[in-house]
Amino acid sequence: MTATALYQFHQAYSKQTLHTQLSAWALAQMELETLKFRNDLALYLADDSSNTQSLLLAYDILWSRYDTFLSSRETAAMRRAFNAQPIVQRAFRLIQRHEQAVLNENRAQLQALLNEMDIVLPQIRNLMVNNFTGPAAIEQRAFLDQQIKVMYTAMFILTLVLIYFAFRLYRNSSKQQELAWQDRLTGLPNRNYLLDCLYNAAQRNLIHTLILIDIRRFKDINDLMGYEQGDTALMKLANQLNNICLPYGYPCARISSNEFAVLAYSDGRHLSFFTQPLCDSLRHAIDSVYPGHRLSLAIGIAKSLDIDAHSVRNHWQLANQLLNNADLALMRPSKPRSQKTVLTLLKHSMNKKRNNVVGSAMS
Repeated sequence: MTATALYQFHQAYSKQTLHTQLSAWALAQMELETLKFRNDLALYLADDSSNTQSLLLAYDILWSRYDTFLSSRETAAMRRAFNAQPIVQRAFRLIQRHEQAVLNENRAQLQALLNEMDIVLPQIRNLMVNNFTGPAAIEQRAFLDQQIKVMYTAMFILTLVLIYFAFRLYRNSSKQQELAWQDRLTGLPNRNYLLDCLYNAAQRNLIHTLILIDIRRFKDINDLMGYEQGDTALMKLANQLNNICLPYGYPCARISSNEFAVLAYSDGRHLSFFTQPLCDSLRHAIDSVYPGHRLSLAIGIAKSLDIDAHSVRNHWQLANQLLNNADLALMRPSKPRSQKTVLTLLKHSMNKKRNNVVGSAMS
């Protein structure tokens, strides 16, 4: 919009400049042709043997110039400027009145015409001078220059306003995207982001394992120590989880109030190199906030290889099925209270029921 406005303004400015140049050329030509006729007339009167052909040619050219200036549509603006129309009309009537004198070579009337031309010529010359350097011309050029400055200032302000609103739109869009994909408290991705990662992994046929982490009896922190302390615990857990997953490039997310998830791009058979440090680190983070033996970690693991690809219709269903399997692993019967970390693997067998659960504990 800014570029279009500038282009339109420059087009108008160019037309105005062209009109000014044409006006100057037309007035200059009229002044030169008036001067030429006056000089030819003076030479004719000074020499009795002079040929009238040159005088008649200059007379015809000047007649045509005056007539064009007074009747042409292109010179309408020039006629209105500098009070030009009355001056040119006076000069035109003068040569019209002496037409017969020019044709009949009446020297007495031609001498009177020369005297009157000497009066009209300075007025016509002033039209050209005013067009170039007169107060009106200077004022017109100053007005055009001022309009250019105003236009550029307006376009600059408009551009700044557009940039500001574009920035606001971008910031609001980024904020909306952040709300849609990120957990506000911990800064980790949320459930929607996790499902999207699962969908992408399924779409690319990547072997992956989903790890769900549940903090059992986390409500006790909120009830006994306050929600602020509970939020602090969640943020510490989120930081620890992110620090562990980042070197491996595993996405992690907070999918509910006290439940986290990790997507490991592995078949799960040799995942202890990751799960053991994960359990120890999260256990330490919990104990640093709420020391004691009441809280425990439950970890449910589900593998994409354990899902029959023929039993799901699309990648979204595969992603949701894997998440449901990890949830089922978390819901297995509780282990003894002395056990502070419980890890459960949900395994699918083609020869048994679809959701056969094999539980194992790690203290």
